[in-house]
Amino acid sequence: MNLLTDEVSGLVERTEMTRKLTIAGKTKPYPVYRVRLDALFYNDQNDRIATWLEEYRSEHNGQDISRDDIEAYNDQIEKFIVASNPEKIEQTENNIKLVDQREAGITLSDGRVVDGNRRFTCLRRLNRKNPAKFGFFETVILTENMERDAKHIKMLELMVQHGEEARVDYDPIDRLAGLYNDVVRNKLLTADEYAKSINQPLKEVNKDLEIAQLMVEYLDFIQHPFQFYIARKEKLDGPLREIYPIIKSEKDEDEQEDVKQIIFSNLALAPKADMTRYMRKIKKILKDKRQRREFVEKQMDIAETVADQISDSKDAQEKVRFEKLESMKRESALAREALQTTDKYDERIRATANREQAAHVLDKAIDAIAELDTNIFSKLSETQLQDIRGKADELIELLNDLKGKADVH
Repeated sequence: MNLLTDEVSGLVERTEMTRKLTIAGKTKPYPVYRVRLDALFYNDQNDRIATWLEEYRSEHNGQDISRDDIEAYNDQIEKFIVASNPEKIEQTENNIKLVDQREAGITLSDGRVVDGNRRFTCLRRLNRKNPAKFGFFETVILTENMERDAKHIKMLELMVQHGEEARVDYDPIDRLAGLYNDVVRNKLLTADEYAKSINQPLKEVNKDLEIAQLMVEYLDFIQHPFQFYIARKEKLDGPLREIYPIIKSEKDEDEQEDVKQIIFSNLALAPKADMTRYMRKIKKILKDKRQRREFVEKQMDIAETVADQISDSKDAQEKVRFEKLESMKRESALAREALQTTDKYDERIRATANREQAAHVLDKAIDAIAELDTNIFSKLSETQLQDIRGKADELIELLNDLKGKADVH
């Protein structure tokens, strides 16, 4: 099927509207068409959809959703789109119901929707309730071919979704997975091309690539390589970003590997619901020279046990491996041990900080008083000088009291 040659069939009709796009470095207005909904299908290369498709394959023995029945294919992916952000779907659907589709999508000539998945989804849902009113999707139609022009299409999609309109409603794990797939796994784009497409500094993209690599290593650790949907379900973006600086700062490769094993085992055990805050505790302990060594030794024992238990199930079916992983979380003895160890060393750091707080406060007070310019006293009024003498007496009284309390021997 070619939508651009099917204009007379009733599937497609050209409108008077245009949408300006930048493709292969050239910006120009493109005509907008009204395309019948049943002539379109979701783009399985879209980053937002990709992790959901991985989950589908994991639950269906590695099989992709067949496009032989395009309606069934669309129905299945529609469920993914809705589940990814049901509140936003409802908001967009209500808006389209009220004022119709206001922004045109982008579609390839074979019917693949490159931009506008949410609008396409909402129109499909509205069409089931009111087919007479909501039967078409307004969209630019491009002649590019997914097999031939995959790179240009991906750059356009990135520009629209992340750069040109600065949309931030992508799940952060979907974005990391898409970045890793595009740049590292499939080598579709260079990091520089990706950065230019989303209008971000290359430095930031390279940082995200390193965090994505950390995510890949974690998935390898739990024996679920490239199953990014697990990272999405476990909301790992926050914990990974929290702990990333401490891993990057490790200069010794062996110590860096030990830290990774500790982090990965704690992520697998998930002893706290808020793993970002929990990782913050671990980061604080790892930065403390007095507590770090003993903490690492204790946590490495736990990490080795976690790795052994995961390894024991590596040859089992994926469902069994996933169930084994779930059984280790939160309420397991290992998870409790990891939590207790982390809390123990966190409390030690807190106690030390409290003991050192008094001396720290006094140091600051001494520095502040030492910086006073007493030469100005000769220029002050008697009232001002009397006020200073009163405050000095009050300070002396406080210090004498403090000194007496400190004399505990």
